[in-house]
Amino acid sequence: MDCLFCKIIDGDIPSTKVYEDDFVFAFKDIAPIAPFHCLIIPKVHISGADQITAENSEVIGKVFEAAAKIAKQEGIESFRIINNCGDDAGQTVKHIHFHMLADTYKMKIAGLERELIRCPLNDKIDIAAFIMFSDVELTVACAEELLKKCGDFDIILTAESKGIPLAYEMARQSGKNYVVARKSVKLYMTDPVEVTVKSITTANVQKLCLSKEKADMLRGRKVLLVDDVISTGESLIALEKLTAAAGGDIAGKAAVLAEGDAADRTDIIFLEKLPLFFK
Repeated sequence: MDCLFCKIIDGDIPSTKVYEDDFVFAFKDIAPIAPFHCLIIPKVHISGADQITAENSEVIGKVFEAAAKIAKQEGIESFRIINNCGDDAGQTVKHIHFHMLADTYKMKIAGLERELIRCPLNDKIDIAAFIMFSDVELTVACAEELLKKCGDFDIILTAESKGIPLAYEMARQSGKNYVVARKSVKLYMTDPVEVTVKSITTANVQKLCLSKEKADMLRGRKVLLVDDVISTGESLIALEKLTAAAGGDIAGKAAVLAEGDAADRTDIIFLEKLPLFFK
């Protein structure tokens, strides 16, 4: 039988398996529309929901048993199950299948599992929100793993505000100092050093600044740039310009996660790739 899903079950076509038992097979959708999106299919070939009978209906119950097991396995609390039957309903493969979707994205970071909330960026893209604030365990673990990957440096530079906990912990563990670039000039700053970077995706202009005293801490030293997530790279460009303006030398550019195409960059250090979710 020339069935795409039967071939996946038999292993003739590769897939990313999520779950398997004697009755069903589940694998990740290759074009996910949610942070967690897998297909659950019965191993017995049934072309669609309109072909369920008293003789084969038991396996449909096995599908929902599998969904409950997958939810527990993946740490998912809430999810949706969707079945399309027929061409007009959007069924593209004539082997009954159930989409299991959850609006969170579970990933392992520095050996720790975390479930990130999906947030709409615009009408076309969702992102998974990575927040280190208040997560001391994760901050400590990420700092430790990043330091293993980073080469020699003298001082850490980050931008306010989400990178601060990570920069502090990396400084604490390494015994090196850290500096926070502020987003506006503060009253206490003497002879501030300022840089501005215009966003390549919006009309916004990002400003970063340091007091003369903080800028002097970078001058002539090997500076490690640190952030929680590198995505478009605009914040990183601002930090690079600020380092140059202060007379420092960039020793490395590090982040916990590289989002989207940033994961393809060869000039940054990161722990895990964070996907974008296209609608």
